[in-house]
Amino acid sequence: MSDLRSSIHSLSTFEEEEVLLCQHDLYAFSLSFLASLVLGKKLSIFSNEKSEDWLSLNQNSLKLSDDFPLKMNGPKYLDDLSVSQDFLAYFYTSGSSGQAKKVPKTFANLFLEAKGLENLFTELRETKFVISSVSHNHIYGFLFRFLWPMLSGRKVLLEEIVYHEDLLKTSIENDCIFLSSPAFLKRLDNEIKPVKNVSAIFSSGGLLSKEVSDQTLSILHTRPIEVFGSTETGGVAYRQQSNPQSLWIKFPDVEISSTQDSLLKVSSPFIFEKEFVMGDMFQLHANAEFELLGRADRIAKVEEKRVSLVAIEKCLNSLALVQDSAVIFLEDGVRQQTCAAIVLSLEGQSLKQQMGDYSFKRILRQELSKHFDLVVVPKRFRFVAELPYNSQSKILFNDVRSLFHE
Repeated sequence: MSDLRSSIHSLSTFEEEEVLLCQHDLYAFSLSFLASLVLGKKLSIFSNEKSEDWLSLNQNSLKLSDDFPLKMNGPKYLDDLSVSQDFLAYFYTSGSSGQAKKVPKTFANLFLEAKGLENLFTELRETKFVISSVSHNHIYGFLFRFLWPMLSGRKVLLEEIVYHEDLLKTSIENDCIFLSSPAFLKRLDNEIKPVKNVSAIFSSGGLLSKEVSDQTLSILHTRPIEVFGSTETGGVAYRQQSNPQSLWIKFPDVEISSTQDSLLKVSSPFIFEKEFVMGDMFQLHANAEFELLGRADRIAKVEEKRVSLVAIEKCLNSLALVQDSAVIFLEDGVRQQTCAAIVLSLEGQSLKQQMGDYSFKRILRQELSKHFDLVVVPKRFRFVAELPYNSQSKILFNDVRSLFHE
């Protein structure tokens, strides 16, 4: 508490009304956030110092980073630690499909969501230790790694989990909640001995395949709880994939409805403007459970035939030859075509080496043509060591697109 009081005093000596915060040290971040909260500063949270907005916002803003934290040499006692009602925090969207967008959140938006998590997952109240492979600088990590644990009195491991082996060191002595992402869970190693004492695993930032969900269950002894949402909406729904048709269950404080275009409209106390239309198509089932049908911006029309790029990816990823894939739509004024960037499995690498590129690509097209009209099957392929993911486990499709402009 004395560090917090010192941080509040330190921040109060600066005249700037806006604080730009990019600290990877969770403890330093916590102090900076709480000091801004008490003083009613306008706060923008960044994931890295290389973003355009971080580099361009200089005037009348105070930048707090790992290299420039708040000083701890102020008074240890201050009278007023009440929350400012004027507090506003801005988070940035992932920018996975274009320019990152700045999204406002009031403290009430954030507090109510963290409180809702504690009220929903009551079976975890006795689990008092949290470890994480995700950053606190995005909305998912901020809520699950910082705010929820702080409000519920849980201890949080300050270091991020980077490798599977790190789990063996940290979770073996403590029952813990593990916060992760599809990118990390895909990399879990079957050859390493199973990890015990993981009470729950949360995953967000992208959809898990049933295969990865099953593999996680076998290695960590618990099936991941996937959280679906966005920076704008916060959490919308959750699921555990006990079967391939597992539906999404909306969070208790969230209401969902459909637009005329079958897009998901979300109303929630976690949203600054109370409601938001997502770019996801969905089908509503009984008990307000729903199925995601893919993003509207990932439906392409190739020579008058509509196709889901997500469906092509799922089909590719189901092949033993493929480890991961990303499919895009390209149109150059003359031709319309789908293109696929693919990470091959060891089996795929071996077969491609034996057959050569041309014959191997023909096999992929033949497999896809069993499920899709030939006109929508990818005409061009790029084989890569890994796909370009950002820190939120979202594929950077602009980077994928650049692979086909070479």
